[in-house]
Amino acid sequence: MSNSELRLVTETDRVPDSFKFEQRREPRHKLYARVTALAENPVDDRDDRSPGQICSLELTDQSASGLGAWSIEPVAIGARVTVFFPAHGSEPGFNSVGRVVRCNQREGGYSIGLLLESQMVAA
Repeated sequence: MSNSELRLVTETDRVPDSFKFEQRREPRHKLYARVTALAENPVDDRDDRSPGQICSLELTDQSASGLGAWSIEPVAIGARVTVFFPAHGSEPGFNSVGRVVRCNQREGGYSIGLLLESQMVAA
């Protein structure tokens, strides 16, 4: 018989996994850009805020199906967001539309995940 004792493992005892298991369908690519966005809040009778808010987003990554961004202000889950990409040199500007699927408070702001509308139809 072994003389080892059973003990409770706490959060401080945890060792990070040696393998990262990615659950996304498409790979993410780093992206560094500051853009303007219009977030249209989902309809909610309890919410007395305006139906939309203009906000500045710092884009952090992108994939074929979505965008990752950083915001100083929270954006409601389910909000429809139009991201305005300005013209750059000879390239014309364009807009991307998506829905907020994640808004996590972090130190100094909020980490936001957007699912692009073109992917919502396919999902």
